Amino acid sequence: IRTMHIRGKLEFSRSTDTQLDVGVIIISTAATVDFNANCSMHQHGPHWDGAPLPTLEVGSMDNPIPDGITARIRLKHFSDFDPDCAPGIICYNGRMDFHGKPVNKTWVKIAQSAMDGDNTVTVAEAVNWQPGDRIIVTRSKRPSGNIINTGSYADNGQIQTEEKVVSGISGNVITLNSALQHDHPVWKGGRYAGEVALISRNVIVESK
Repeated sequence: IRTMHIRGKLEFSRSTDTQLDVGVIIISTAATVDFNANCSMHQHGPHWDGAPLPTLEVGSMDNPIPDGITARIRLKHFSDFDPDCAPGIICYNGRMDFHGKPVNKTWVKIAQSAMDGDNTVTVAEAVNWQPGDRIIVTRSKRPSGNIINTGSYADNGQIQTEEKVVSGISGNVITLNSALQHDHPVWKGGRYAGEVALISRNVIVESK
């Protein structure tokens, strides 16, 4: 689908996996839209007090997309798109809701130094993540030979952030699918520490 204009309500299923491949979604009460014409303004449609807003609902706070069901929007580029506008989701005087399986924490601090070769990470707070979830362990150590104001994050630090898969969790200890390849030290009694962040979601908006 190249363009989707939502004037009413588009609600994703909570009982079966869904995937929408689309160039641009415009949520607006306007009768017609042209996302390449002033996409950041002038697209507002009429609004009547008390009337329902045009809505894209991929789960709601009270009724999220449940565990075991995946809802995915893949934004696709088309050659005639204005790169300042699309691909993307544009909402004018409307409503967007994205709510997947609730998690108690999306990220937590590392509580004890996790070193090269370790296959567990101890975190400061218990999490309800599951085996098979994808996580990242962020860097907390300056690369060897690097000094302040030298180089960039992209070329000297990014590689120390590691993506792993959860193999198991016991209390505050997360077991990884493979050993760490970098040191992730905790400094000054936990004041300075890296984080472990959950990147698995069952509601996903991504580019294609």
